[in-house]
Amino acid sequence: MNGILLFIAGGLVFLKYSDESDSVIAAYRKISIKLFSVALLVLISGFSIYLFVNRCPVEYGIAFYFIITLPSLLTGSVAAYIIKLIFKKHRFVVFILFSIILLSLSLIEFYFYPQVYFYNPIFGYFSGTIYDESIVITDKLIYYRVFSLLTGFVILLASLENKKREILNNTILAALIAALLFTIWIFKPVLGFATNKNLLQNKLGLHIETRHAQIYAPTDYGYGKYAVLLFEYYYERLNDLFESKGEQIQVYLFRDSRQKKELFGSGSVDMSKPWTNQIFTDVGGFESTLKHEIVHALMAKYSNPPFYIPLNPALLEGAASALDNNYYGYPVHFMAKLAYDNGYRTDIKKLFTDFSFYSNYAGVSYVYAGSFVKYLIDKYGINDVIEYYGSNDFVKTFNKTPDAVIEEYYDFLQNLPEINNKEAARLYFGGKPIFKKTCVRYAARETNRGYRYYNQKDFLKATQIFEKVYSETKSYESLQGLIRSYLAQKKYSEALKILSKEIKNFNETPYIYVLKLSYGDVSALANDFEGALSLYKEIKKMKLNPGYYFNSSLKIYLIEQNRIKEYLTGDSAAKKKILLDALQNGAYEVLYELCDLMNSEDDFTEALNKFKYIDNTDENNIFLLMKLSRCALKNGYLKIAKEIAVSAAKGIDGIYWREITAENLRMVNWFVNFSGDTELKTNIPAYD
Repeated sequence: MNGILLFIAGGLVFLKYSDESDSVIAAYRKISIKLFSVALLVLISGFSIYLFVNRCPVEYGIAFYFIITLPSLLTGSVAAYIIKLIFKKHRFVVFILFSIILLSLSLIEFYFYPQVYFYNPIFGYFSGTIYDESIVITDKLIYYRVFSLLTGFVILLASLENKKREILNNTILAALIAALLFTIWIFKPVLGFATNKNLLQNKLGLHIETRHAQIYAPTDYGYGKYAVLLFEYYYERLNDLFESKGEQIQVYLFRDSRQKKELFGSGSVDMSKPWTNQIFTDVGGFESTLKHEIVHALMAKYSNPPFYIPLNPALLEGAASALDNNYYGYPVHFMAKLAYDNGYRTDIKKLFTDFSFYSNYAGVSYVYAGSFVKYLIDKYGINDVIEYYGSNDFVKTFNKTPDAVIEEYYDFLQNLPEINNKEAARLYFGGKPIFKKTCVRYAARETNRGYRYYNQKDFLKATQIFEKVYSETKSYESLQGLIRSYLAQKKYSEALKILSKEIKNFNETPYIYVLKLSYGDVSALANDFEGALSLYKEIKKMKLNPGYYFNSSLKIYLIEQNRIKEYLTGDSAAKKKILLDALQNGAYEVLYELCDLMNSEDDFTEALNKFKYIDNTDENNIFLLMKLSRCALKNGYLKIAKEIAVSAAKGIDGIYWREITAENLRMVNWFVNFSGDTELKTNIPAYD
């Protein structure tokens, strides 16, 4: 926003205070004081916010000021100068119209291109979403700023020369300038400042086509057939509700968040563009987000152009969350009840009527919106919810006021089985919205820089960066980076010292639990096995979720077997061997961690032999069985996957677990019965 305001300010100052007869030097000399005053005002106000409100390091703001802010002011004045040379009348109007056109080009890119980021001469760069904390000054951004300014100055000099020699009339000159700028805009993907379909598809390499999808993934991605079949299963399940007969959905599956950020713009968030039938996710997250994004794509036909989504984000995300019904593996009603019973509440009416969706921590908004829409579907039917999705008219759709239905929903929520677990609630809902974090952009940028040195094995430099960032921002990510850097250097006592001192700062945050696990690991590496055992037992007792439960159970077992240090310092192969040894000794809990390391039929056969001993009346074990069945499914061992899924479905029977175990079994059965019938127009075969 500052870039836009400064561009306009620079242009208006030039148009008002320069004379047509002035030379370039004279014109800028005349307005230099005024431009400098505007630049200084922005500098002082920005630094005041950095120093006294955000309390961020000044050097971070200076870099953005000179690369983002100051060039906008200069570019605006150059654009105004060119307009003053060409147009005799209505120069202010022409300048404002020109600014609107430049901004509109970014909107056109957002609408038609598979990207959410923009490079624009007015404001420089925009990453695309509010959830990406890391915005850095890259070489590409610097090149773009220099390129934009040089282009402006070349056009300015050409315009001055034309005025001096009267080579072309102003109408033709304006048309030639417009043609040049349009040509540059068309070639932005070639220059690396935009992403079109051809560029993105060529970068990813692998193309898989089915009747319902065009999927693009990295050429070396080993689970292409699983990704395709998972898409087809979700599509068919949802199609039973929507009866959709639309065109194929394009799914872009990036290698990781870094590649997604480079090519798409948003590294930390999976997204869909319903108006172009496109889904954007990555290898690490597609299993948990794919169904959610398919809902967005399929529901597009029920909403209105141009974006084919409801204006209210609570309705948009609530519908997808309700039909996905999977928030970190749990049903949305379970998560809403967990939040409600443990003090994390929100005003449902405001959520759906006052556009307050993004003012809450994301987990709170998504869960309550999803649970409320699922309640509407279960009580009033999918057709009424579809009508509401398209009209956003609650009273007309349900013949009741929002207040009346919201009261019914709260009655429903209160009557669900009580969930008294404040620790688990804090884990999922205790975070801060991005707007309330301290120096979030600076911390993310510098933490990423620290990890670049860490990955290059320059652990000393990484330690220095993480130490500085943590001292300035107290961010969890920089503290974890610091601990990892100490551990990589085998400085266990230093890691233990910093953790024991700083962990108290996170007692009321969701990060306290992963830090306690890290504290246990560091204690074990420093030979404080009693301290480690106490921490692991504390985490296990909390029953935060299956991941924490089984990770702490595994480490308790490894301490008892005197193999904890061997496990913590081992590579993947060493870890797998330790886990297989534990499995042979009857420690079935290790299957939760082992699952992701298994890749052969012998591994899964061993798992099958052991899963029969797992108590399927325990909540955590239900999740263990479901994870095992999906691991087997992912690797193509369908019969093994079905046996395990059946065991999960026959286990604990409760309002929360019945539908997720049934859905897991339904998915496995679909793979067993129909995966071979799915036509894949690629060299990747379907499962036998």
